[in-house]
Amino acid sequence: MKRRKALVTGGSTGIGRATAIALDLTPLNITVNAVAPGEVATPMNDLSPEDVEHSVRPAIPVRRPGFPRETGACFRHV
Repeated sequence: MKRRKALVTGGSTGIGRATAIALDLTPLNITVNAVAPGEVATPMNDLSPEDVEHSVRPAIPVRRPGFPRETGACFRHV
């Protein structure tokens, strides 16, 4: 099996790594999944659920930061 190395930086590190692994494992018919949550309302970034209700983020498809339970649901689904 040919090995591929990926040099990735910043927020794309996980996606870049998953892509490189997926390219290596495709011939073996193995699927690779990745979850890359964007902004999530947590105490670490000083966002509470109440803050989410009043914030608008035009660059985010749902126009608001996510909730931890939504990110957890993605990981559970994958």
